[in-house]
Amino acid sequence: QLQNRQVELFQPIYTRVDKVISDVGKENGFLYIFDVAKGFLLYFDESKSTDVLALVKAKLGLK
Repeated sequence: QLQNRQVELFQPIYTRVDKVISDVGKENGFLYIFDVAKGFLLYFDESKSTDVLALVKAKLGLK
């Protein structure tokens, strides 16, 4: 019951963050945005990658 309530409360937040991430990707012309905390990447060239966290936080109005 508690877990269901937690999912219910967090769902609007997850939905908003997903939309903002999608908007940031479109606005900046990104082809892919990976969640490296959850994903499994064998290799990536850090010099050619962009950390979009600052862009997403700014769009959400966070510091």
